[in-house]
Amino acid sequence: MSYMKISVLRLKLLTGFLVAGLGVSNVAAAKEQRPHPALSVSFGPCFGFCPVYDVKIEADGTVLFHGERHTAVLGDRRVRKTPATYRRVLRSLASFRPANGTKANTQCLNQATDHAQVKIIWKNANGRETVLEHDRGCLSPTNTRLNAAVDQLPELLGVAEYAKQTQRPGVSRG
Repeated sequence: MSYMKISVLRLKLLTGFLVAGLGVSNVAAAKEQRPHPALSVSFGPCFGFCPVYDVKIEADGTVLFHGERHTAVLGDRRVRKTPATYRRVLRSLASFRPANGTKANTQCLNQATDHAQVKIIWKNANGRETVLEHDRGCLSPTNTRLNAAVDQLPELLGVAEYAKQTQRPGVSRG
């Protein structure tokens, strides 16, 4: 084999290894940069002075709070939690999650009126939403467990002080 053919062969092999190596690292980088699902929970109004706010946690542990009405903090706040907190929150709500890409309402055995509404949204990496809407007065054994899980979220997400029920002069209930 001539020197020229050997050099060309070596160059092709080197190029092949380089391309293969870049391809693997690009696949790994794409997996690392792929967006993770986010979880949002909206706490709606009730007949009284229930705090009205939204809270969202992302896979990296970033928590976004938006106080709308009857909360100690109005407007936006950001809290830094851990990915472990994100996973814990997902686990705490997993048994209540509807089928992927669907919207569901909790089912009641008994209904108490004038309670706050809660909307939980699981948003996947492609932007597809899975939604659970829950009236906290919608009573059943399953909903009692859901209410308990929802009650733990403000503390777990580090927004309990922001979400604390607060009445302001001139602000009506509801």
